[in-house]
Amino acid sequence: MISMQNRSALTVVTTFPDKPLKVLSSKSSSKSSASLRARQSGRRSSFSSSSFRIVRAAGAGGKGEEEKEENSVELYAGIAGLLSCAVVSYSLFTLKQTGCGLPAGPGGLVGAIEGVSYLGVAGLLGASAYKKTTTGSGLPAGPFALLGAAEGVAFLLLVAGLYVGVAQLLEYGYIPNAVPVEGGKCA
Repeated sequence: MISMQNRSALTVVTTFPDKPLKVLSSKSSSKSSASLRARQSGRRSSFSSSSFRIVRAAGAGGKGEEEKEENSVELYAGIAGLLSCAVVSYSLFTLKQTGCGLPAGPGGLVGAIEGVSYLGVAGLLGASAYKKTTTGSGLPAGPFALLGAAEGVAFLLLVAGLYVGVAQLLEYGYIPNAVPVEGGKCA
């Protein structure tokens, strides 16, 4: 609802996405109706509307709600990305020190978290590469710059993973399986 006030009359305009513009006025004039139709269509009116004052504008919140939703998605993606990067960092450190990744843990929970984290980092790298090739820039920074930080750390982990993989081959002579097998070196 958009409420416009004149010194001597009150004009109320209601707009809904699927309904036409309605003008309710205690003192209707062709000037105010023309001005309101022009404002709804995005054009300027042919007369000065200095006697009107916008009191409250609602119904144009569709764009704001989409922006809020996009920000919350970026926030959650940034948090999940940074958590995934932390797990992958620890996994690469463990792999470099011991020659094996993280242990499976109770019920395979730690191994599952490790695997999902590697997939999360790979997803960040893929999304960033796709966005970079289509738009020329990487992922947006997001709220609190978390998504941008996760993207940067993911690229650092890519380099670290390549280093650890080569070091693993040189020091131990093998790269452990993603899923431990019976009789394997990291079972």
